[in-house]
Amino acid sequence: MPSTALSPPHRRGALPGSGFAKMPNRIGIARCNLTRIERGEAWGQNTNVTPAVARLLEGLDRERLEIAAVFGKTVRTIFDHSTLTHGISGGSVAEVYASLAQQGKDPVEAKDINTRYVLEDVPFGLVSTIHLARMAGVAAPLHTSGVEILSACYGRDFTADDDLPPELGLVERDLLVRAATGGYPVAS
Repeated sequence: MPSTALSPPHRRGALPGSGFAKMPNRIGIARCNLTRIERGEAWGQNTNVTPAVARLLEGLDRERLEIAAVFGKTVRTIFDHSTLTHGISGGSVAEVYASLAQQGKDPVEAKDINTRYVLEDVPFGLVSTIHLARMAGVAAPLHTSGVEILSACYGRDFTADDDLPPELGLVERDLLVRAATGGYPVAS
């Protein structure tokens, strides 16, 4: 029987799927470089965030921020993340990633189609974010199309893999808001 203990204080106030600044970035980068991943190429993450890919990342970030705002939450922007993590700022996401690459910070990205950046981040990140968007009444076309495109590419329904919200009983907005602001009972 679960106890009435609350989640750790550092987890209170977090909305599942909305506070992950890196997750939409990884998905956007993976989506736009899927052939490199599938062919097992060695490719630099930051080098391959071209201006077009960066615009996608900025759009995903705007959707994520809008969802969080409806729930009364402020989450880090993609720019906040780059400043806090790398000490770099720029006028655009493309500038930030180009600066990282120029500094020699260009990690080799996934070289296997079975990367967790897709197999975990899509069902438990993007799909969860889409659930939040629906609860908030916010359109999230980039998140939604990302799941649909990657589901088609992988030949599987990633939305069916996200079993967490029903398992946790967080399928209604009021329940989710209560859990996000007051904590969630966990088994001891």
